[in-house]
Amino acid sequence: MSQSDHAARWDDTGRLDAARLDAQYDAECNAMIEDTYARAEAVLRLGGDHSDLVRGALHEAYLIARRKWGQIREFEAPLGWVIKTAHNVLRRERAKADRETALPDEMPGAPASATDSWEAEQLRRFWLAQLPPRQAQVFELAEQGFSNPEIGRTLGLADSSVRFYKSDARRRLQELAGAADATR
Repeated sequence: MSQSDHAARWDDTGRLDAARLDAQYDAECNAMIEDTYARAEAVLRLGGDHSDLVRGALHEAYLIARRKWGQIREFEAPLGWVIKTAHNVLRRERAKADRETALPDEMPGAPASATDSWEAEQLRRFWLAQLPPRQAQVFELAEQGFSNPEIGRTLGLADSSVRFYKSDARRRLQELAGAADATR
């Protein structure tokens, strides 16, 4: 066998291995996207951004995640990386929008009662919308089971700030619930 035949097999094998690895990464990344999209969108929406902006930022974050999946797949919480990346995209988009035009704010109305899970979710979103955006994001990540250090890394906050936002969010939600009970 000539040296050029050996090199050709090595190149073909190398390409085949790369194609198999690429297919594996595609499958893993797609599974992660399916498992995390709704949670990531919910956390980012708590920042008060328009749903189209959130979806666009998530789309960009997931594209970046796929490109870097070889590294990200080793992370303990890839969802945190996606949220942080999408948050940075949103921040960049907000700065761009501030230079051009301001987006209209969405003001959700409170549902009448929480008789089913959809209405309960709408009620939860209404209460979280009453919080400052950072408190709502920290509270939502904590509800999803993220630890204080993970929340801090995801949102770029110190551990003490995470604790502060969590306690303020709980206090504010209790105040709002107490006020709602008093008006019934």
